[in-house]
Amino acid sequence: RRTTSPRAREKAANLIDSNRHLFLDIWATFHQDLPGDLKGKSSNCQWAYRQSMQRLEPQLNNYDTSKIIITCCDADTLLHPQYFSAISYQALCMPYHERVWSIWQSPILLMRNLYSPPSPTRLSGYATILFELGGLANQTFMPHFSYSAYSITFAMASHHLIDGWDRDVIAEDHHMFCKCFFASIWEQLEVLDNKDNKETGALCANVSSVKPMVQLSPVYLPAITYLVHSDDGWLASIFARFTQARRHSQGLAELSYVILQHIHILRHQPPARGGKRF
Repeated sequence: RRTTSPRAREKAANLIDSNRHLFLDIWATFHQDLPGDLKGKSSNCQWAYRQSMQRLEPQLNNYDTSKIIITCCDADTLLHPQYFSAISYQALCMPYHERVWSIWQSPILLMRNLYSPPSPTRLSGYATILFELGGLANQTFMPHFSYSAYSITFAMASHHLIDGWDRDVIAEDHHMFCKCFFASIWEQLEVLDNKDNKETGALCANVSSVKPMVQLSPVYLPAITYLVHSDDGWLASIFARFTQARRHSQGLAELSYVILQHIHILRHQPPARGGKRF
């Protein structure tokens, strides 16, 4: 196991001391290297999620888990002061089945140091801003993916088909959206599989009516983050942006995950009456 550096523990202690008055409870947890963990945000989120479940387990049974909201964001993210109020209001205005399968997303604006990085890096930042705003404003063509900083309900994160974040992926935000998206479909298929249908035709009709339940609810309040930048000069900043883009490109692996999920769903055959499959 990796030992946490004293500097990390000191930084966590300083953050807790300076922000303790803003929260009912605040604590730090340090992710240890475990077999099967891929170093990155997804395994970190899963570690924090598990640690939080253990710490809060006595209280969780006393609340509606669809009204407990988990927010995941990068360390450099500045959320709008009214962000948590906005998602709380939206969540309480939703019916239960809609709230459970909701993901809340603010547009990510890479503007905290907009004029410090080189112009090619700024240009890529502008493109990200346009993509985020466009995706949240119009989700008719396809659902917009959760990205970088987002919120989900504890009911969805703890669903037996989801069980938190995966420890072996890199693009945690896109992957979590896809995972929840297909989990909502598999849940409906499980219900149909367990249902005692008298007619095979009726079961087929029900299967054809299965639809994804996950929806991404836009929160039109900006979340501001940094563009990648190096203090070692123009070329070093460009190389840092290239390294970041190369890491982001590994999110293409989600395409294979989505295709495999589609194939499994298309091959799914619900049991007919009497336990046989058709």
